[in-house]
Amino acid sequence: MASSLLNTQPSTVSPGKLLLFRYSAKYKETLPFYDKHPLCYVLAVESGAFYGINLHYTKPANRMSIMRYLDENNDPTVITGYHKYLYGYVRSSFSEVPMSDWEKAFSLSLSEFVRVLGGIEMPVNIARYQ
Repeated sequence: MASSLLNTQPSTVSPGKLLLFRYSAKYKETLPFYDKHPLCYVLAVESGAFYGINLHYTKPANRMSIMRYLDENNDPTVITGYHKYLYGYVRSSFSEVPMSDWEKAFSLSLSEFVRVLGGIEMPVNIARYQ
């Protein structure tokens, strides 16, 4: 899947975009787990942060349903994977997935879920949580 955009600037983040990037959660020491490589559908942007749905928290077969749910203007905050992302914790360029490649991206397994225990990152299989 070719990326149409690589840019580290927060200005590349805007509602309606599907982005891949590297992330280090601010509260990673207290979270049960988090995804270091979100597939994030951006919902809103504010100074210093943006809100989105990390589709990796949903089984690939259900990701298109999440998008339909959002298209109907339903409440995104009730969806597992709804997060506030702080620009200061983004650890890579943003890579935009063109809309023509969304279905392909939904089927890929690009997540990197980890749990931090005593300062050490441990991989987590979230299949049991989905």
